[in-house]
Amino acid sequence: MGGLGNQLFQYAFGRAISLKNSIPVYFDITDYSRSTTNIKRDFELAKFPNIKAKYINSAFLRSAIRLKLIKKITDSEYDISKKKYYSVKLTYFSGYWQNLHYFQDFEATIRKELDIPVLINNQYFQQISQKNSVSMHIRLSDYLLPDNASIYKQLTSKYYIDSFDLIRSKIENPSFFIFSDDIEQAKQILKDVKEDITYIDNNHNTFEDFRLMKACKHNIIANSTFSWWTAWLNQNNEKVVIVPKQWYTYNDVTNIYPEDWVLI
Repeated sequence: MGGLGNQLFQYAFGRAISLKNSIPVYFDITDYSRSTTNIKRDFELAKFPNIKAKYINSAFLRSAIRLKLIKKITDSEYDISKKKYYSVKLTYFSGYWQNLHYFQDFEATIRKELDIPVLINNQYFQQISQKNSVSMHIRLSDYLLPDNASIYKQLTSKYYIDSFDLIRSKIENPSFFIFSDDIEQAKQILKDVKEDITYIDNNHNTFEDFRLMKACKHNIIANSTFSWWTAWLNQNNEKVVIVPKQWYTYNDVTNIYPEDWVLI
């Protein structure tokens, strides 16, 4: 299922299937009980108090798929325009499901279920709530691994510098809050920037970073599903969201961005 951002896309897709058909959907969390990659991922959906999902952790499920007792459909095979898969029961949906259109008909419900309270005594939240706050997500560590570097478009410092300039042209007195999985490297990337900047260091607590990024009034995201969700769940009706024009090295992402987000 991947990290938090991927888990949320998978949840939103599955929840839409459930709501469309009034049937239960179960989420396979088998991979979180074993180490299958070099990157440790935690199961994060259980931290959302409004999610009432059902989970499966079973080798039997994989066996049933191999024996074709359960139909398997991947995200590359799925065609939402045909709608035919919505009515299929005993189906195993496998993939990342990173398409806004998969769940936009149930947006209000999904937003409510993914709402999480911010800890108001958090030292950073006080600053974020009192200023015209802009989150900036600089994805580094796993992003630079060879496997990922061949998939994701590498964002240079120019993307972030241009984002500062663009935000400044759209809102007054912005204060920037920088989130990264490598804060020291992020400081090097922005060392020449003369802005009101606060670097957020939550000791690699990604869920607290998620809460705080979502609480910012505006967002500058990386090509990361993690920061995508913080921007999408941002409840500021006048928010400005800046996103990279190219997400992957090999294609565009026309189905992932809301129309009012700004691409550069």
